[in-house]
Amino acid sequence: MSEKEILTGINLFKRERHGILLDTKELEKKDDFEPNRAIEFSILTFMMLFFVPSLILYIKHKDHILIKYRQPVSVIIGGILATINATCVPIIRALKLWCLFNMILSYVIFSYVIITLSRFIRIFYIQRLSIFKLKFSEKKNKNIHEKGEKVLKKIESKISKNIKSFPIKSSGSDNIDSFSNEEIKIGDFKISDPNHYFNKLNSIINKKITIYYVIFPVTALIIYYVILSLKDWENLKTRCINERIKMSVPKLILNLVVIIHSIYMIYQAFYKQKWDKELRKEYVAFVIVIIFCSIFMSLTMNSVFGDIVFKYRIYIFQMITMTVHVMCVIDPLINIFIHSKKKQKLVLTEEEFLLRLTDTNFKEQVKDITTQTFCIENLLFFEAHYDLMNIIIKYYNKKNGIPIQENGYSSTDILHKTKLNPILYEPFDPIFIPQFEQIYNLYIKEDSIALINIESSTAHSIEDQIMNDKYSYLMFYDAAQEVGNLLYSNVCPRMRL
Repeated sequence: MSEKEILTGINLFKRERHGILLDTKELEKKDDFEPNRAIEFSILTFMMLFFVPSLILYIKHKDHILIKYRQPVSVIIGGILATINATCVPIIRALKLWCLFNMILSYVIFSYVIITLSRFIRIFYIQRLSIFKLKFSEKKNKNIHEKGEKVLKKIESKISKNIKSFPIKSSGSDNIDSFSNEEIKIGDFKISDPNHYFNKLNSIINKKITIYYVIFPVTALIIYYVILSLKDWENLKTRCINERIKMSVPKLILNLVVIIHSIYMIYQAFYKQKWDKELRKEYVAFVIVIIFCSIFMSLTMNSVFGDIVFKYRIYIFQMITMTVHVMCVIDPLINIFIHSKKKQKLVLTEEEFLLRLTDTNFKEQVKDITTQTFCIENLLFFEAHYDLMNIIIKYYNKKNGIPIQENGYSSTDILHKTKLNPILYEPFDPIFIPQFEQIYNLYIKEDSIALINIESSTAHSIEDQIMNDKYSYLMFYDAAQEVGNLLYSNVCPRMRL
């Protein structure tokens, strides 16, 4: 026996003993088998039943309170890509089409992972924006309150000097922009220019994530596959059941990027930003299945699990789409179904909910939920309006020598307009213009930092009063009604009472 034959025998022994395939051509030779069409079409039927109905239901319920804050557009795009991939793979295998079709599907699954990753990166920046809105608006609300307290002190000073009548002068219109460049501190992070920071975050969320995390990687993959096609066109026209090794390389690289990136993201999601628990579950499941599939595919490519698993290895990456689909589409739908079947007897009525917003512990829980679901500005506007109404009532009570009553304006007064304190129907005193302008510029004005979610007609009505100098104490009342209703309907069902 020659030395060459001995070495060949040793290599074959190693491969048989350890399940290791070292030769690419040998891998491709093992893929040269006739597919079991019955199995492939059974898988096709299962995949269609798994993806299609649930995705249609998700699209139908995309505006539900349990879904709308989770970036449903990205989930829907990902769901469509997952459905295309899951239904086409069995067809390509059953018909044993060209390798070119497998390359196209490899591009689809790559795009799916990119879309899903970009969704979580966008959530990270939206959460950062939500925390910024909280800190910024709290500081401005404090500013509004302090200005109101100064007005009350002026009244007290005049009364103590027994001056029965005195001129009321406005301190000027302090537009929010005049103090928006004050430094804001969020944890250890200092923001010297809040307006610039806000615009930067919006630019990242609305444009840069799509450009750098979606368009660039997907374009790079297109270039890679074009080069691969030009160099290996003849092989791409051959029939193959599984995708070739070169086609899998970009997916494995992307998986590695996701895994490395997850170290920082998980730290932020659980400890720094403290994401909503549903979003945390989704992200952790996404990372775990990426890790599992990457390891499992690597072992499969070395024939560790035998020939059967090797022949069906293309379905390994389907586990990514299926796991994410369960967590991001099916799980919310199950929760919506459970929510709809419960007897609609909420623990608190809307009036009870609004009344308890004056309780510190209760309000902290509401603040956590609104921050995690990206609507903190609604709570902060409601607080600012409530505070300002009470300052106005105290102002007139002191001015008229009336003993100050507790709860001159209640947080439930948005439900009972006929029971409002008559003081709020008094002619507007210009001394309060700065506070009203600050609330308008912070919460109502288009492109404001903490823009609240109200009807456009309500916002336009307030804008018209501001622009035409037709101030009234109840000019924000309709907006407060809408925001109060949103807080109750969106937050109360999530609360632990």
